[in-house]
Amino acid sequence: MRVALAGLAIALSACVTRPVAYPQTLPEETGAAPTMSVYGAFDVTMTPIAGHPAQFSLAKSYSGPLEGTATGTMLTAVTPVAGSAAYVAVETFDGTLEGKRGTFQLVHRAIMDRGAQSLSIAVLPDSGTGALKALTGDMATEIDDAGGHFYVFNYRLP
Repeated sequence: MRVALAGLAIALSACVTRPVAYPQTLPEETGAAPTMSVYGAFDVTMTPIAGHPAQFSLAKSYSGPLEGTATGTMLTAVTPVAGSAAYVAVETFDGTLEGKRGTFQLVHRAIMDRGAQSLSIAVLPDSGTGALKALTGDMATEIDDAGGHFYVFNYRLP
């Protein structure tokens, strides 16, 4: 069961088609900082949490314009209907975004409805610290045919 849940969680975490689908960007506001987009790679290790078969700890390493590490927790759920499942996760990033150092949290919500996939990954409002204070944004992910993980991060930073 744990192997099936881990495989499901990995499939849900890549809820985009190839090539990378850019996430919906933040609405432009008068006088607001421009929305920036960066692309890079990440590695993820999912470790089952003992005694909780549907929970995993996450350890990530980001490279590219988003450089650093993240840790978090993922909860998964499956139904008896093939192709219907979900996961939610929160991860805390610690590192740099285009050279600006700080931390922030990302909130994940993924649903598969009989194979139709949707994924939302967003910066938790007011979670930024250091030079990333006031950061807002959203992220899309992709897993390529060779198993590589990639991100597109659209963000604003005043």
